[in-house]
Amino acid sequence: MAYYVDVILPLNIPNTYTYSVNEELLEELSVGKRVVVQFGSKKFYSAIVCNIHNNPPKEYVTKPIEYILDEQPCVLEYQIQFWFWLSDYYISNIGNVMNAALPAGLKIESISNIQINNDFAIDKDVFDNLNEKEKKVIDILSSKKKIKISDLEKI
Repeated sequence: MAYYVDVILPLNIPNTYTYSVNEELLEELSVGKRVVVQFGSKKFYSAIVCNIHNNPPKEYVTKPIEYILDEQPCVLEYQIQFWFWLSDYYISNIGNVMNAALPAGLKIESISNIQINNDFAIDKDVFDNLNEKEKKVIDILSSKKKIKISDLEKI
């Protein structure tokens, strides 16, 4: 049986979006947890799970959730219900309500910077087996303190 989650994205869009989830991740998933999802062709966002079900959307083919960020929900179910009420009452998109309600540290957007772990060391044999793009990414991350994900995607 296929499973799906409806998520609230931190964007000025009127609806939630549905993503597929495999059975392995389903066991860890619950309403209120943050998940990383791809929205559009290249952008990744942290989204809040607001519903878990087994009804595929009719309008589009779902993408899978990339991974789960939280061990415990960072938002309670009644808070999500309150967000939807606020969205209706103030005629505001649910993503705007989420943006206003969540601290910046809980939101991941594609403009996020990444950096290599200071303890990271790659074995020469492993490095030699990487393709050219992978080697280039390792070289760039090793030489810079931080880089925007969007800049790294251009490689």
